[in-house]
Amino acid sequence: MDTRPTSLPTTRRAFLNLSAKGIGLLAFSPYAPQFLVQATHAAVPAPETDRSILVVVQLAGGNDGLNTLVPFADDQYYRLRPTLGIAREKVLPTGDRCGLHPALAGLHRLYGDGKLAIVQNVGYPNPNRSHFRSTEIWETASASDEFAASGWIGRYLDNACAGQPADNHDPTAIHVTNGVPQSFQGNQPHPTFGLVPGGGSRRDNEDTRRLLEAMVRQPADATTGNDATGFLRQTFMDTLVTERKVQQVLGAYRPGTTYPGSPFAASLRNVAALIAARLPTRVYFVSLGGFDTHTNQLAAHANLLTQLSDGLAAF
Repeated sequence: MDTRPTSLPTTRRAFLNLSAKGIGLLAFSPYAPQFLVQATHAAVPAPETDRSILVVVQLAGGNDGLNTLVPFADDQYYRLRPTLGIAREKVLPTGDRCGLHPALAGLHRLYGDGKLAIVQNVGYPNPNRSHFRSTEIWETASASDEFAASGWIGRYLDNACAGQPADNHDPTAIHVTNGVPQSFQGNQPHPTFGLVPGGGSRRDNEDTRRLLEAMVRQPADATTGNDATGFLRQTFMDTLVTERKVQQVLGAYRPGTTYPGSPFAASLRNVAALIAARLPTRVYFVSLGGFDTHTNQLAAHANLLTQLSDGLAAF
């Protein structure tokens, strides 16, 4: 029997033309096939659309916290930072002792409106000074002497998002990054989805789509009776359906404000579009990289904070 789907475009060219109208692209890790198979097997009710939504913004590379929330009333700050210290008169005050970097004007307005809270100087005992290990500690929410296999978002999905029916293609979590964040790793499989940052196109994702489409279109081998192969083909089709649905949402979205032209702002715009479409997705993860500002920090850091502030203010 021919099990090829009839709801998808009938040619690769037609599918790619449709895909070009949106910006959603698949992002797979090496374990994706088994991950997708198990996720599609889940047959419990989808999460409600009126529950809280968490949008995580990661400042990748190691942000300079002292020049983000500036302790302008502390003379030690200026003594230890004779060239990097932000001048008192330029700081955007949040109180009598601290204030925001002048590039964070958008966030300062949100703070004044009561829409932004700041938790200062968050850390953990016995800090590890490696960027890579520190990131792992943050993303797994583990102690510095503990190595966890799951991330804190993944464990949330394990406990609060049990899965979705096989005919529902809405992901429980979406990341707008080049790879699956370690924080997404759970002890159970979950239907998550990946978008390319900024809405751009990447050749490897296009190749992945072509491969998946080819596997979906390949006729089932009636002589082998391999149910696993047929189920995997159906799972890939479900993935392509999710891809198309996300693209249609992004292509139809008309924001109520003007977003800056940065890739980071474009990523937040895409998240806003998916939220406005009332997807039952519970968690979105966006990353802004480049915070390893070892050289030319004053200008580089100000530019990054401007992207952060203006993007979040628009969002």
